[in-house]
Amino acid sequence: MSTIKELLSKENLRTAFGGLLHSHRRFPLTLLSAFVLATLLIYSISQEDDQVFEGLIETISTFVLGIPLMFSLELLAERKWWNKWMLLAGGLFVLVIYFFTTEFHPEDNENIPFLIRFLGLALIFHLMVSVLPYLKVRDQQKFWNFNKTLFLSILISALYSATLLAGLNLAILAIDQLFEANIDGKVYGYVAVFIGTYVNTTLFANNVPNLKEIDNELSYPKGLKLFTQYVLLPLAAIYLIILLSYEVKILLQRELPKGWVSNLVLASGVFGVLAFLLLYPIKNSSSWVGRFNKLYYWILMPLIVLMMVAIYVRIDQYGVTEPRYLVAILACWLLGISLYFIISSKDEIWWIPLSLIVLAGVATFGPLSSISVAERNQERRMTEVLNKYNLLPEGKLVKNSEMKLTTEDADKLSGGLDYLSRRRPEVILAMLSENDQKTFMESSEYNRKDLLWDWMTLKKTATEQVGDQRTINIYRQRESLEKAFNADYVMEVYPSGKDWSMTSSIDSIEMKVMKVGDTKLRIEIGDEELLFDFPEVFQLPGEVKTEKMTFESGSTGWKGILILNSFYKKGDNSFSNFDGKIYLIRKDD
Repeated sequence: MSTIKELLSKENLRTAFGGLLHSHRRFPLTLLSAFVLATLLIYSISQEDDQVFEGLIETISTFVLGIPLMFSLELLAERKWWNKWMLLAGGLFVLVIYFFTTEFHPEDNENIPFLIRFLGLALIFHLMVSVLPYLKVRDQQKFWNFNKTLFLSILISALYSATLLAGLNLAILAIDQLFEANIDGKVYGYVAVFIGTYVNTTLFANNVPNLKEIDNELSYPKGLKLFTQYVLLPLAAIYLIILLSYEVKILLQRELPKGWVSNLVLASGVFGVLAFLLLYPIKNSSSWVGRFNKLYYWILMPLIVLMMVAIYVRIDQYGVTEPRYLVAILACWLLGISLYFIISSKDEIWWIPLSLIVLAGVATFGPLSSISVAERNQERRMTEVLNKYNLLPEGKLVKNSEMKLTTEDADKLSGGLDYLSRRRPEVILAMLSENDQKTFMESSEYNRKDLLWDWMTLKKTATEQVGDQRTINIYRQRESLEKAFNADYVMEVYPSGKDWSMTSSIDSIEMKVMKVGDTKLRIEIGDEELLFDFPEVFQLPGEVKTEKMTFESGSTGWKGILILNSFYKKGDNSFSNFDGKIYLIRKDD
């Protein structure tokens, strides 16, 4: 009882509430943004309607961005370099401009422009927190102390929030079970959202000391050193060993690097740079830390070259897309940072966040943004092929049943049609007749490329005759199987021609689907391969319903199920087209 009385004493309550009140006075707009965000999310959960959430996306994203933006400006105001109210008014103006200019399209499954703009601004605003209060304080030790404090505050607030969330949810569950309260399951979601947004932000703000206190702090936390030595450095070393071994392998085998290697190089760079930043204050007092800092960037150089070769091969083959553009500029950034820390004797660490802010701004806005560059590149590649084969006289698409594309040109044309059909349909519409425009816009955005390909090549339908050879359509009813697989990814494929292939990605892992011969389909996901073979389909008679249209394949990390929807073949069994749906299921580790 005495312990409870002490916890609930006036002095303790006054200290706790006083700290929270001070945080709200110090960061009013930051915590207001977090509170409004929590309210919007709780409201969207309560409605049980995805359309409600989709209608609030622009508003929700605005307040998500408002948290780091206003926090950075309210911290900067403490320096008293500029008028506080002018700074905050400027921040509000930026958020208002973002809200009225951003567009989220619920019907678009990707919403790439919206995501790139949102994520780019989120990165910029978070990095501003790191940099703004020290723009005029050219002291690397104070800059490091400030960011160390932010880093530890994030960890502490996350720990407190997770503990509070677990405890409250367990208490709600106990009340529900013991008193048969029949508590709505949404309550758990309400609690999670409120703690994860407003409470977590409040705890974080409460853990950030006054800037003067941070500037005068000289201690180096022992726990931080141990974390860096025994967690970050071993991870960075593991990635370096794997990547260097892979580089030796491809040099010996004289093969091009796989696209997935770029992700490993980036991960290695992130762990290494983070370790370097965390060990920065003791780099001169510890000989092994100083050697690590210089040696790491030398080792990283050949891996960056490997990464650049990998992304160049993908861009040269399939053109620029937003993810490939971002990987390419991150490779350039990693190269620049490595060269700086190899050559420079000062090692001014604020160039890391400052350069990332500039990079994020260039990649998000303007003529050099990922969206603008990708659109121009895909349009240029596509029109080059169309003009080469005289398919675009006077700017209008014509049909050519005798068109025989090289594999390289087919990749360029297929990639351009696919990208522009989904992302900039107005480019394609300008090439079509009025009737074709209507058909194009009424079709699914993911089927438009195949529709255009059919128009250009005058592809025969399944009921037409081809000389004395009848095109046969074998199909099955598959409605009963649609819900049979708990798949992680589902995609439809329409292979046509002997050298058909398509590329995509799964969680940033390069994926390629290609037709092999007449009756095989191969899927490459990173280093793994799935192969579907169905030669028995050729032995079936004409138009037949059959249950033998489902095929399975597996690899170490994936299971694949292919359901053929239709299969077309010429009478002499020399050529086939087919379409179907592929279910990809990630195996448990």
